Amino acid sequence: GGWSLLVAASGLSCLGLGDSAASVVGVLAGRVRPFRGSRKTAEGTAAGAAAMLAGWAAMSAMLLGMGHTHVCGGGCGGALGLGGHLGIVWLSAATLGAALLEAVTHQLDNLIVPLYYAAHLLLLVGVSDGGCGGWLGVLGS
Repeated sequence: GGWSLLVAASGLSCLGLGDSAASVVGVLAGRVRPFRGSRKTAEGTAAGAAAMLAGWAAMSAMLLGMGHTHVCGGGCGGALGLGGHLGIVWLSAATLGAALLEAVTHQLDNLIVPLYYAAHLLLLVGVSDGGCGGWLGVLGS
């Protein structure tokens, strides 16, 4: 189903965009280390979250360009049935949660963080929304 695209995209967003941006920005511009004993920086964490959100925005634009009408809610009420704009707020919260989890996880973060993120995104699009479309338009379209 469409949810498999969401799970695959969440892994790409998390590792391909978020982890890469966090690493580059953290190494080049990172100054603030909020967690004692960790090499990870606040600047890297923020860059990772921003890169992930930019990836979702690009995917949404691409889907709209391909004729999908359920992006950011369409007529179905969006993620959680609460409207497109609130769906974006929830997506941002899940993304920030994944970025923070990556910042505090020392071992196996490339396994744990994508699983966390995929699970939360599946909750956000509402697997039980009756095929209404969800935030990215990948369910039921």
